[in-house]
Amino acid sequence: MGAKKEIVEQKVEKITYTCDFCAKKIGGEDWPWRHECHICGRYACSAHGQYGDEPGDYPNFYCNECWKIGEDYRKTMKEIEDKMYEKIEECEKAWHSAAKSLARENNQKEKKI
Repeated sequence: MGAKKEIVEQKVEKITYTCDFCAKKIGGEDWPWRHECHICGRYACSAHGQYGDEPGDYPNFYCNECWKIGEDYRKTMKEIEDKMYEKIEECEKAWHSAAKSLARENNQKEKKI
């Protein structure tokens, strides 16, 4: 019985990705990440895609076609976001003003007692 030594050959599969726009190979040993469009799912090389301008550590990648289509939408989204922040600031100021006013009233009542 004991141990038996066998030599086994193993096939290694390697997947390569190519740009759906120009067929250039993307990814590889030095850069294993592939660029897949966040919207349409097509693969794009750096000449045919870009990272978005979203906040955060990991922005999404978009092919140039989807990015261009989204130009007006992103502009509208930015305008909505700016208005939202203005409304939030207005609400926050009103809240602070109401809280300070109540604190003043309470201080005045305490002084009368």
